[in-house]
Amino acid sequence: MKDSEFQLLSQRLRRVDFEINKGFKNKSKGIRLKLFPEAEVHKDKKENKAIVIFKLKIFDKKELEKYPFFMNLEIEGVFSWSENVDNIDEYLKINAPAVLMSYLRSIVTQLTVFAGYPPLILPLIDFTKDK
Repeated sequence: MKDSEFQLLSQRLRRVDFEINKGFKNKSKGIRLKLFPEAEVHKDKKENKAIVIFKLKIFDKKELEKYPFFMNLEIEGVFSWSENVDNIDEYLKINAPAVLMSYLRSIVTQLTVFAGYPPLILPLIDFTKDK
């Protein structure tokens, strides 16, 4: 096994907005999870580095009355790559958000548990497909 030629150098959580719906009553058996992922890529070709900002909204704040909570998170990662990587735009569009999502997944689970809800374990997202 060898290291990938595409690497995450650092990551940091930029934003967490979390609002619970105190009056929420789940009248149905389940709630359909609504995720709104978005990624921004800021590439520096001279340095072979990029900052990728991954944003994830869970449920829609405008429809909070329908859901137990609303969450808006942003995480930033600094990525680098070697000269051998030909398809860097695909790595930055697909791989980078998937890597950053793995960090958000545990944060979302902990926030929901600390708020008194069952643990929310986010599903895997296929970043190769556009909405």
